[in-house]
Amino acid sequence: MPKIFTYRGYTLKELQKMSMDEFIKLLPSRERRSLIRGLTPEQRILLEKIKEARKILEEKNKKITVKTHSRDMVILPEMVGLTIAVHNGKEFVPIEITQEMIGHRLGEFASTIKKVVHGTPGIGASRASVTGDTPIIIRVNGNLEPIEIGKLIDKICEKNGKNIVNVEGIEVLCFNNLKPTLRPIQQVSRHLVSEIYRITYANGEIEATGNHSIYLLENGKIKAKETSELKIGNRLISLTNGKHLYTINDINQNELLITTSTLEIKEIEKRQTKVYVYDVSVPNVENFFAGKTPILAHNSMYVPLK
Repeated sequence: MPKIFTYRGYTLKELQKMSMDEFIKLLPSRERRSLIRGLTPEQRILLEKIKEARKILEEKNKKITVKTHSRDMVILPEMVGLTIAVHNGKEFVPIEITQEMIGHRLGEFASTIKKVVHGTPGIGASRASVTGDTPIIIRVNGNLEPIEIGKLIDKICEKNGKNIVNVEGIEVLCFNNLKPTLRPIQQVSRHLVSEIYRITYANGEIEATGNHSIYLLENGKIKAKETSELKIGNRLISLTNGKHLYTINDINQNELLITTSTLEIKEIEKRQTKVYVYDVSVPNVENFFAGKTPILAHNSMYVPLK
């Protein structure tokens, strides 16, 4: 069963039915004091825009983006599902509001400075990762199965109480010696981010951090390029049996005699949203296939654990 979201023990529907006074009591002290003091004129205008955007969404099933300079505004339950473009001092940054953002401030998701990305990942450094709903192919105890990377890694991390964990006994579908093959995972990891890229390609899509590298075919050679540097028309590495493309559910225990093909990028969308992202470390291979129509993605380097 999927995990039901709650905030202070209340579901999203229950929160949305509350009055402002009832909801304020659930907030941390700083956010509670901010709303008790009263809304600024700009925040009141924002709420009016949100009501109008919500009405259009419910009546016409059409999403519109609401723009605001009010970075200090607390994210309320009625904002969930909307896109709010928050000004970061230079431009409006579109943020897709999710239920996990409730109680935070809009400005937290529209950074005013450029993040430093370290060249090699250490504990706490920026790590290349994909979103939790990205399926991968693993083999455990001889059984081959598709699984969402988030479900696999959340279970391991929560069991160990850490966000970076060494593992044994799990293989993942990779690309090695010019052919798809299963190789053991040495380490899994997860961390929170506030910005991801959605890459839509022929037959599928994948979401990843901007510093996550995806493999593509360029000038007849396979090379890795960071997600933030990909362009429409780039051709990504995928899987085929020579007759048709493989989806994640087509791959089976008896048929790993598959080869690679390419898929063209159709659309690239950068968006702000606070989510966990996930990665695996595969020794001496540095890649794995990911997505419902799998493409070849780079993996993070192994991080020595103390």
